[in-house]
Amino acid sequence: MVIKSLDINTGNVPPFESGTYRLIIELSPTTLSVLLWHNAEARPVAAEVFTNEPLEAQDWEAILQRSVLLRFTDAETLFVSALSRAMPIPMAIFKPEDASEQLALIFGNTAEATYTGGDIIAEQNLLIAWQIPADWHNLLSEHFKVLQYKHLLSMLCKKASNTSTTNGNIVVYGQWAWATITQNDVLQIARPIHLQQPDDLSYHLLNTCQQLGISPDAINWQVSGLAEFHSPIWEAIAKYFQHVNLRPAECELPNELPAHYFAHLYPTDL
Repeated sequence: MVIKSLDINTGNVPPFESGTYRLIIELSPTTLSVLLWHNAEARPVAAEVFTNEPLEAQDWEAILQRSVLLRFTDAETLFVSALSRAMPIPMAIFKPEDASEQLALIFGNTAEATYTGGDIIAEQNLLIAWQIPADWHNLLSEHFKVLQYKHLLSMLCKKASNTSTTNGNIVVYGQWAWATITQNDVLQIARPIHLQQPDDLSYHLLNTCQQLGISPDAINWQVSGLAEFHSPIWEAIAKYFQHVNLRPAECELPNELPAHYFAHLYPTDL
């Protein structure tokens, strides 16, 4: 599956050169994860995770002082937004010439405070429209020489492609999580969930299954991110759903960080 990311306002696709390493940065409301990927060998080299609740652009300088991987400013860099401002839009109803008006209806009039982009998933005839705060965009574009953006939803859609079953993805970030359900290779629903307690995630997922008319036992769930086996949030999911597994990682990390923290970020388009 090929995903083309573009600046919706200009229609430009940012350049993305092929080099030895790829730096993958994921931003959620509470975490910034950094993965250094070796392109030729198709494996992770190192990873870091920084957390704060909430995590804001003003934390960037402190993170730079602590990070080793973010010093690779020459590496091609993929920024993956796991922030909540994202919306799947069927390409059949999206009109590029009316993009500003359409996005204002979805996100509100926030153009001055945000950077807007979109990921085109041709196989599903779908556009994932998204926004990130402008201050994060400015910091990243000033720091890295080759920078491309994607939203987490695009990564999850790509990993669920070419299947004939009902699959669910759960990516956990402390008190936040993203959940998607894909049926017969078609995205059915995607939503961010704020967790005040572990059972909140299960209740949201059960309500979603009811809305879609899907049996909870028919979904094969893959869990990644900051979720530990037999942790309270894991137990809350397994209590209501039969098929729940940590997302398997194609490659293990060479340090003490669990591979499933980053498994949803592993590139599959090399």
